[in-house]
Amino acid sequence: TSDPVAFERTRPVAHLMPVGCTAWRVGPGNHMFTNNHCISTAANTAASELWFNNQASTCTGTTATPTKVPADQMLKTDSTLDYTLFTVKNFSAISSFGYLGLETRAPVLNEEIFIAGHPNWRLKELSVVSDQDGGGRCKINILGTGNFSNYYCDTEGGNSGSPVIARASNKVIALHYAGSAS
Repeated sequence: TSDPVAFERTRPVAHLMPVGCTAWRVGPGNHMFTNNHCISTAANTAASELWFNNQASTCTGTTATPTKVPADQMLKTDSTLDYTLFTVKNFSAISSFGYLGLETRAPVLNEEIFIAGHPNWRLKELSVVSDQDGGGRCKINILGTGNFSNYYCDTEGGNSGSPVIARASNKVIALHYAGSAS
């Protein structure tokens, strides 16, 4: 209830098993995104399963029953950009969770963001608060070189593959791939 718009945008985000990463549905078709370091081969894809709705009903509520679908085919992967695009079997079972759209522009300095993912094998969590900058909302802090930007948003291992969502548009502005204590 404290951030209902951001919470609603997390519906297309899934727990990627057995590797313990995060994946999410992109666009209206049968397309899922994660990191290449989470799924890098056709064999990894075929051995994976996605758990949608693997979350609590409220911040202190009970756990929902996840909808589980097996991954199917790898469509494209890139180790340099650290992404993998793939499909799932039984797509109709997850279509009601919606999808995330992609921003077609680069991030902007100080742009507010949020991240939905499955840190450290836990239920889905929403990262909305900076772990720097006095604890305000997460935002783009540094425009990196090439295809990279930095932000101070509280994440952990398992958030790999999470969508970084621009608050202004509720579209994905980046793919989370790593964190750093610095």
